[in-house]
Amino acid sequence: MSDGDNATPGLPGAPGPPGGDNRWLTRSPRPSLGAAPWERNGNSDSGETDKAEQTGSHTDGVTVADLIAKVQGASSVPEELKRARPEPEPQVPPPPPAPPTDVIAAVSADPDDPATEIIPVVAGYASEVPDLAALRRRERVQPSRVGTGRGKGQSEPRKGRRSKTVMAGRAAAALIAVSALVLTGGAWQWQSSKNNMLNKVSALDPGSRDIMDPNAQFGDENFLIVGVDSRIGENSDMGAGGTEDAGGSRSDTVMLVNIPANRKRVVAVSFPRDLAIEPMQCKAWNPETGQYGPLYDDQTKTYGPEEVYTETKLNSAYSVGGPKCLVKVVQKLSGLSVNRFMAVDFAGFSKMVDALGGVEVCSTTPLEDYELGTVLPNAGRQMVDGHTALQYVRARQVTTETNGDYGRIMRQHLLLSSVLRSLISKEVFFSLSKLNNAVNMFIDDNYVDNIKTK
Repeated sequence: MSDGDNATPGLPGAPGPPGGDNRWLTRSPRPSLGAAPWERNGNSDSGETDKAEQTGSHTDGVTVADLIAKVQGASSVPEELKRARPEPEPQVPPPPPAPPTDVIAAVSADPDDPATEIIPVVAGYASEVPDLAALRRRERVQPSRVGTGRGKGQSEPRKGRRSKTVMAGRAAAALIAVSALVLTGGAWQWQSSKNNMLNKVSALDPGSRDIMDPNAQFGDENFLIVGVDSRIGENSDMGAGGTEDAGGSRSDTVMLVNIPANRKRVVAVSFPRDLAIEPMQCKAWNPETGQYGPLYDDQTKTYGPEEVYTETKLNSAYSVGGPKCLVKVVQKLSGLSVNRFMAVDFAGFSKMVDALGGVEVCSTTPLEDYELGTVLPNAGRQMVDGHTALQYVRARQVTTETNGDYGRIMRQHLLLSSVLRSLISKEVFFSLSKLNNAVNMFIDDNYVDNIKTK
């Protein structure tokens, strides 16, 4: 074994001399760490003794620790830095506050899940963990009011005024809602009562074979408007004579108004009262009672036939067969399906114009009629009352017109347009008295089928 086997103290080596005296255990104290060998030798009080006690090692009595220090050089680290420093406290940064609209997904904390890491709580640092809830509360800043110019002491009166304004607005809205409900209910009640007062008559014939392509006319509105020449009752006072002059009733004005399903236009066509037609068989009509059936003859004390034939003129259809017979003739002439019927006599027309406060007409010349006399003494735009308006649409023998019945048809269209404009004008539409009077005058002297006030 080489000398190096005994170079390190405390390791197993060759046995010592008898008596158990081990020189390695009685050596002088080790010099300070990092001292050079000559410094260690120079500081020794008994140099000769040390040389005599050194073994035959080739290290000159230098320990392994001294040899390592000699090779690596003296350490410049102070003794106080060589001691272990305490572990720094963990600094947990506060998490940023989540926006109010962020949705944070739930994290599974299942202990059995291998992907879950459970961090034990260190009791020594529990008091130093930051309170995240407190940090989040401190970071929330109340919004400041810009441009109000009011301090905290003045905010309470503003809130009070605002609450009063809100309450006033709510009260006004509730009042408007109640008023609208009352008005709607009143209008519905008024409309229902007027509809029940209408003189309804059976006039329509929807299943007629004379209607061309009924499916193509689905959704169309076809109004048949009839001005009746009757001398019964108040009509005898209109200046046209009594029942002795002309008995029964005739269709003096026949106008068909078409409104297509798309409601993009309105077309009105007038049929001359003397238009030639083919005689048609219809049920007998009693104009005095407004009923269909055989007529009773006071002179003969007998009933007439239940079915009668028209003459060859259009106005005879209403005279013998009433509204239903006239609708059949018009549907055969036009091919249209008449789905609304309205008839008004002389008295009803005159009273309705008076209820509107008169209507406006325009004539290029004064209007003189051989039979009715002076209708319009002056030319130009002028307001006329109910009686003058009736004469205006009935005149057939005007001295300044040479087209006979066609001139009267043109005047009827003009007057109808004027009446409609007056009905929808703000002076009438927003005047409940005028509107109600006009409707009442129309109700008293008319016959309708599938017509309602709405």
